[in-house]
Amino acid sequence: MLNMPVDTIIAKIREETGLSADEIGKQIKAKIKELQGLVSEEGAAFIVASELGVHLLRESSLGKPVDIKNLVSGMKNIDISGKIKAAYPVKSFVKGTETREVASLLIEDSTGDTRVVFWDDKPALVREGRVSRGSLVKIKNAQVKKGLKGDNEVHVNSRSSVIVTSQEEGGKEDYIKTCTVAELQDNVRASVIAEVVGLFEPKLYPTCPVCNKKVIPAVEGFLCAEHKKVTPGESMLLSFHLDDGTAVIRTVAFGKNAEKLCGLNITEIKSLGTEATESINAFLLGRTIRATGMARDNKNYARLEFAINDVDVEPNPKNLAMKMMEA
Repeated sequence: MLNMPVDTIIAKIREETGLSADEIGKQIKAKIKELQGLVSEEGAAFIVASELGVHLLRESSLGKPVDIKNLVSGMKNIDISGKIKAAYPVKSFVKGTETREVASLLIEDSTGDTRVVFWDDKPALVREGRVSRGSLVKIKNAQVKKGLKGDNEVHVNSRSSVIVTSQEEGGKEDYIKTCTVAELQDNVRASVIAEVVGLFEPKLYPTCPVCNKKVIPAVEGFLCAEHKKVTPGESMLLSFHLDDGTAVIRTVAFGKNAEKLCGLNITEIKSLGTEATESINAFLLGRTIRATGMARDNKNYARLEFAINDVDVEPNPKNLAMKMMEA
C-alpha cells in the first residue's frame, strides 16, 4: 500500500492542474462524503488525483529517475540516480540455514538524500570496491520501503540493476573501460582481453564460512579476524600471466573465478590429485579470456598486478573481433 502524505498529493495535483490547495481540499472532502466515509483522506486524495488525470507515480511508470524528495513508501520498479555520500561495510546475517549479506549506501541528488539497501547479490558491489564514496550511481527496478527510523529507503535486490559511474569519466555509463594490458593503471577498474601464457599451480586456503576471508590456524582452531573461531571452508587462489601483445601482467583470481579459470571445482581438483595440473594446463594455457578487475601496484616486487573479480573464459568471438578492430 502506498503511503503518500495528503499534503504531497495536493502539491502534485496543484503542480499539474493549477488548481488551488483550497479547491483540491474541497474536492477531497466531497469525495469522502460521497463514499460515506469508507475511504481515508489519503485514499480520497488518490481518487481525486486519478479523476483529474494526475498520475502520482508517473516517474516510475515511464522509467524516469525519481527525485529523492518524491520517494514514497510502497513505490515499486522505480529508477533513481545520485551521488554516493557514503558506502557502509557489508554485514552478514543468518536466515534459516543460510548465511546472507546486506550492505547499504547513502546517496544524494539535488533534492535530498536517502539510504539505499543492497540485498541478494548486490552487496558484492560494495565488498569488491565497485561502489565507493564520490561515485555516481544509477539504480533501476528498485522499490521503496520504510526504514527503522521511519525514513524512506530504496531497496535493491537481484532483479535490480546498478550502474556505477566514476566522476572522472564525465558521466559515462559503462565505467568499466576495456583497455590493453599496457594501459592498465594502479587502482583503476578495467577489462582486458588477453591470452593466458604462464600458469602457476592453484593453491587452496582455509576461509571463514561467513565472510569468505582467509582464516588463521591457531591453538584453539581457525580464527577469523571478524567472526573469531570458525569451522573453515576452502577457497582457491590461481596465479598466471596475461599477454595481449602490448605487455604481460601477473594476474590473480580467487574463489569461483579461479575455479572457472581452471575448468574444475575444488572437489574435482582434489579427486584428480597430480593429474589436476595437467588438466588445468590443457584447459587454460593459450586460452583467450576477458578479465575484469583492478590493477594494483605491488611495491614489494615493483610491478603492477591484476586482480580479477569477473572473468569470461569463452568470450564471444564477434565481440573480440570488434574490440581488436577498435584497438
